[in-house]
Amino acid sequence: MRRHALMRNQDPLIVETLVEELEKDDIRLHTNSTPSKIVKNADGSLTVKCDGQSDVIMDCVIWAAGRVPATDKIGLENASVETNERSYVKVDKYQNTNVKGIYAAGYIIKYRPYFLPIILHKI
Repeated sequence: MRRHALMRNQDPLIVETLVEELEKDDIRLHTNSTPSKIVKNADGSLTVKCDGQSDVIMDCVIWAAGRVPATDKIGLENASVETNERSYVKVDKYQNTNVKGIYAAGYIIKYRPYFLPIILHKI
């Protein structure tokens, strides 16, 4: 990952616990890394070349290029819930949508805490 930490804007205890659990399963996060190339080796492993760092050989690479809300697939138009020009659900500071009794949280809202425990803590 390009940054220094996983989910760096989230509750540190949750993040630390997640990282510990991943490491128990032998899943390693490579921080401060910018992959420039991934090469599939003859044995099926992958060599990840990172700018300014040593190559890393892995079994699996998870590549996430960003978050895009899939609000067009959940029928919001049937409930008259408003979205913005990029398809994020419009909410107020309490996650209320424009329709009374309908709330939105997570990746389908813009500029709000994405991680649900943080949202529930703040409500």
